[in-house]
Amino acid sequence: MPKQLECRIVITYEGDKFALGMYDPLSMRYEPLGRHPVTSIKKVVGDLKMRMERERHRVTFSEVKGPR
Repeated sequence: MPKQLECRIVITYEGDKFALGMYDPLSMRYEPLGRHPVTSIKKVVGDLKMRMERERHRVTFSEVKGPR
């Protein structure tokens, strides 16, 4: 059975927008995934979470207020 990797979804709130990114704790690599309106956060994050789980990753979350 392949090792289940952790994928951390990072949400950084920036007023009426949020920056989305993925962080891999093993390689310590952060990959930005763009900025989106806060009003669409449920759909954007939900779709990404479902995709990661479908690929058999263990999904965790980090939320930050203000710039990284």
